[in-house]
Amino acid sequence: MPGTVPLADDEVRVVAAAIARGLPLLVCVDPDRPSPRFASWAAAFGVDVVDDIIVDESPFSTMLGGADVASGQGQIGHAITRPLRGALTHFPRAGLLGLAPVEGLEAVPIVSTGPEAVSRKTGARGPLPLVVDVATTDGGARRPVLG
Repeated sequence: MPGTVPLADDEVRVVAAAIARGLPLLVCVDPDRPSPRFASWAAAFGVDVVDDIIVDESPFSTMLGGADVASGQGQIGHAITRPLRGALTHFPRAGLLGLAPVEGLEAVPIVSTGPEAVSRKTGARGPLPLVVDVATTDGGARRPVLG
């Protein structure tokens, strides 16, 4: 969104406190404004925010605005995406997310592209994660959902 600014230190503390209390949080990544500070924060939860854009090379993408609109489908059995019942979701200018193990946390893609997706810079091929859920491995609190 034009005119956005990075979170201030006090805002970061409020978000961190909410996460520590196990409150749900959805974080949307703006791939056009990469932030090393945000990438470092996400990495602490097992999610790599890669400076790259996902493009959809399927013929279907032209009906949705072109290759810059990545289509994804959620995991039917996941609590967050179950209400979607497998419906396609669409993400204009989606950034590339990677998974990096962090002890005590499990990062799981809950919405991924189809095999026709590719990242513009790195050439990674689909399925690629569009939305990642992070939870503690001990079955405790959920952590941020990043997408």
